[in-house]
Amino acid sequence: MDYYGIGFSNIRLPNNSKSYIYKYNTKINAFPEEVFLHEFLHSLERNAKEYGYERPELHDYEKYGYKNEAVIGQKKWYIDYMNKTIKTQSGYIGLPKEIYNLKPAKNSNFT
Repeated sequence: MDYYGIGFSNIRLPNNSKSYIYKYNTKINAFPEEVFLHEFLHSLERNAKEYGYERPELHDYEKYGYKNEAVIGQKKWYIDYMNKTIKTQSGYIGLPKEIYNLKPAKNSNFT
């Protein structure tokens, strides 16, 4: 997935008889867009790290009291992560707003 030169992620989809890629099932996948959003957030997370911004790790949602919920998955975590509204004792954390306007820090990301 490439998002207008801002970042990219590779997503592998299975191609067999037990493939769930085109089926919605609340027992298997919360919302189909979640995997794309998750991988895109990894791109922004990586860019923030390379630019030296402090931010929580995308997979640390439980550390901050968030849960992977039925039907909506990690939607609440993603919203707060993207808006920098994860409440901690020392203030709010998340992705810095500047990261949405920056290209990847390394030229190797484009090769």
